[in-house]
Amino acid sequence: MALEMPLPKRVHAHGFWIREGKKMSKSLGNFVDLDAISRYSEHYGLDGFRYYLLLEGPIAGQDANFASARVQEVYGTDLVNTLGNCLSRTTAMVNKYYDGGAVPSEIGADGERVTFGEEYDWPVLCAEAAEEATRAVNAMELPKAAQAAIALVVKVDLFITETEPFRMAKDETKREELGAVLYQCLETLRIACVMLEPFLPNKMAEVAESMDLGKGAFAERVKWSGLKSGSMVKKMAVSPRVEALDEQGFPIEA
Repeated sequence: MALEMPLPKRVHAHGFWIREGKKMSKSLGNFVDLDAISRYSEHYGLDGFRYYLLLEGPIAGQDANFASARVQEVYGTDLVNTLGNCLSRTTAMVNKYYDGGAVPSEIGADGERVTFGEEYDWPVLCAEAAEEATRAVNAMELPKAAQAAIALVVKVDLFITETEPFRMAKDETKREELGAVLYQCLETLRIACVMLEPFLPNKMAEVAESMDLGKGAFAERVKWSGLKSGSMVKKMAVSPRVEALDEQGFPIEA
């Protein structure tokens, strides 16, 4: 004000971090210090640890609880069982059924997209998820932005369970449907990965080495059909399973 400069129009602040449900203090000696941070980031990977902090420490008024069990739960649920597993199983099927990883097409012999009902209108679902992620980031609701992407991956898992592409592969008359299912799974995963880049920059860079995530502005990259039929996709294995750590961040002895 003394310099007569424009004042900030928006200031972001976060609450306090507590640890295992207790306030951090010198008397308790329960600070998450640099050594503990190093142990967690080495164990879960820098992205895995970053993901937890962004989800559990939102910019809001309430305190955020740093708990070892919760770190393991978030990492295992979102990054291993959901994102990692879906990327692995989808890319494995594409590599098995299509010339070592050539992306199939969702376009049928009639020149139209092969669809599987309104429940799985993927272009609409992806557009809605990207819009929600954009809204959430602008509102600094980071957990909601991440969950918009994770929800897409969960939907892909359900789609695979219901359509059973592994059974389609055994029936030559289902070849067209098989290609459409796998393309739609891959393209939805691609869009979800673009949405997760701010949370998992290193992991998504690894994914980009195996599957083209597109280039340009966010709004362009999340548009449907960015993944080109005939491009190559490698089988992926991201976010390996790890054992839980104790409250101090050390491996739990059996």
